[in-house]
Amino acid sequence: MLIVGFDARNGLAPQDASAQGGLHAIRLSADPAVWPRPSNIDEFLNRQVDEVVNPLTLSVRPEILVDRLRRLNSEAFVSVALSLSELCCEALIDRFGPGWFENLEAEKEAMSAGWKHCGFDVVDLRGLISGIFGVGSAFGRSVGGAWLTQQLNDSGLISTRAAAMEFSQVMGLHLQSHAPFVPVGVLTRSGDSFV
Repeated sequence: MLIVGFDARNGLAPQDASAQGGLHAIRLSADPAVWPRPSNIDEFLNRQVDEVVNPLTLSVRPEILVDRLRRLNSEAFVSVALSLSELCCEALIDRFGPGWFENLEAEKEAMSAGWKHCGFDVVDLRGLISGIFGVGSAFGRSVGGAWLTQQLNDSGLISTRAAAMEFSQVMGLHLQSHAPFVPVGVLTRSGDSFV
């Protein structure tokens, strides 16, 4: 798995909330409609078209977002990294051209630098739309509800890549207008978050 970009999301990272004795009040997701971005970062990422933001509307470097949020005295946030398989990255290079998805950091390297892998979401990359909690949530509660519930970890994400791959195939069959769905690793780094 390779890190394809960085984001900032509202609230505390699960490990920070747990340390404060409470359940995390946020639902982790790769989908910014499910786990929202701070408003000033959402505006920044959606209007940038230069080398700072990639075609998935993710920052190419985490420090860009952290610096911007600190300068703007933003609300509480947590740094997020999203990862994809090497094969998906090759498809993104083919789709968007060179310059965005080559020479990416491996997820293992990111984890050794302080990032925590929280689990997998299953998304339509055209907008980072979650198949678990976004567009597919009604399906997940009905047809696949019992199976999906068994696959979710304490962060509310799918625990294993194999289960995420299986669920992504099912979601692609169920919601063909959003296919293909792909497993996306969700990583957080609590050292960047602040309140």
